[in-house]
Formats: sequence, C-alpha cells, structure tokens
Amino acid sequence: MKKWFVFSSVLLFIVLIFFPSSFLSASPGLLTNGDFETGDFTGWNHYDATVFYDNTYGGTFSYVASLKIVPSIPGPDYAAVISQRIENIYSPELTLSFSYWNVFSSGESTVEINFIDSKTNISTASLTTEILPYNSSWQTKSYDILQWWDSENPGTSFPYFDEILIIARQLGKEFGDLWVDNIYLGKAQVSGPSDSMEHEKTAWVRNHDMTCYQVWVNEKNNFEFVFWWEYADNNHVQIYDMAGNLVFEIDMQKGNPSFEAPLPDGMYTVKTSHEAGNILQEFVIGKP
Repeated sequence: MKKWFVFSSVLLFIVLIFFPSSFLSASPGLLTNGDFETGDFTGWNHYDATVFYDNTYGGTFSYVASLKIVPSIPGPDYAAVISQRIENIYSPELTLSFSYWNVFSSGESTVEINFIDSKTNISTASLTTEILPYNSSWQTKSYDILQWWDSENPGTSFPYFDEILIIARQLGKEFGDLWVDNIYLGKAQVSGPSDSMEHEKTAWVRNHDMTCYQVWVNEKNNFEFVFWWEYADNNHVQIYDMAGNLVFEIDMQKGNPSFEAPLPDGMYTVKTSHEAGNILQEFVIGKP
C-alpha cells in the first residue's frame, strides 16, 4: 500500500520484554519471536526497523532488532517502532525484561507495556520506563508487574485486563540507532546472580501530551491519522480549510487513537486539544 507521510511526531518508546536467554530458567515467554531468531519480524508489527545478525554475546548465534532513525532533511521528529499485542492474558503475575543497546542515540528511547480490557479496548494500567540512556554495551532491565503495581497503588487490586500491548520506539531529529533483543514477558525466574541485571520499580507518569504520530493519504484517498499518549477523554482533533472553516472534528476514544478524514484534495490546518482553549499541536497537511 502506498503511503504519503505528511507529518510525523513521536516520542520513542520501547515496549518490550528482554532477557538474555542465558539468564532465563522457566517456561517460554508469552511473546512470539521475542529473540528475533527467525531472522525477521515474525509476530511483530514494525515501522522503520530491521533485524540483523549480531555476535556481541561472544559468538552466540543471535539476531537483534535495530530501530534506526535516518532523517533525510532537518524537520519533525522521526520514529522507528516495533510492537506486539498478546490476547487472553488474565494474570498480572508477570515479569517484563529486555536488553538494549543505544548504539547511537540522539533522541529518546523508552519501553512501555499497556494492560487492556478487550471489551472496552481501554488501557487499565500502563508501565513506562524512563528514557533509556546512551550506553556502550548491552544492558538488561527487568520489571516485576505486581511489585510495580503494589508500590504505586498500595491496598488496591490490579485492574481486570485480558490483553497486553508491548511497544519499542526510537525518536529523534538526527541519526540514532537503538538495538533490542531477548524481549521477554512471562513468569520465568532469573537464575543468574542478582547483580547480573538491573531490577526496577517504575511508576507510570504522563510525561507527554497527546501527540500526532503519523498522517498519510491511504488507498481510499483519505487522510489517516495515528496518535500516541491519548487521554482518558477529551482527545479533540479539529481540521480547518485554508479559509478558516471547520471541515472535520472528532473526539477520539482512549484505546483507539486513530481515524480517517475523508476530505477533498487541498491544504488543511490540524489543531489538537485536551482542555478548551489549550492547543496541543497545530500543523498543516495536504494532498494533490
């Protein structure tokens, strides 16, 4: 499908679960192809990412994912993304882990895991890492989901969910390359020394306003939008023609921050907001 990308603004997220295989000692993880050993992105959705062979683990046969940003000209933020949705998951007793190497990073790299009630398609809880820093070799992070929830919501039971969405994102205006491998989500226990990896308790804190990720013209000749970091409600998008007339508006639902706008060819101004009178983004789109 041919896409004309009109706008791109994102923050890099890495929603993944990694563990070097030598550290794991339990049942297989819930993710498909979490170690990329198929040599491709089987099981993953991906955008501007590749899989390649890497032997930095002492010659062990291994493929890794590369989220590389190569802007052609200065302009808006560019992003590379991989993601995977897992259905029919009913237990919060999970471990999330991942290995990463910010080989060249001029932007932002983060990891996020969203817990979703499929009946409403609304995220009931979300764990997001801090921005992952540049590092000179592979690093591993691990998260105990129940420990994270209990530390942030003492005395409160974990919300119902039956789906999980894992995402990894790399964002920046200049060249950057983030490698990720051995993404793991499951109940495995770590068998190596306790200091062999970094354990963290991380609270989800909103650190970004709702942001338009991509706009393109789809095969139906409609503008198609995708947003990140939507709110629980009041996710307003308004589109104006060049004469200032309102020609399209929508209040997106949380969990479904995307839509199509069937507008004639021409130039348009897009404005997004959460609170009345407070514009989050304003940008111009167009098509022949």
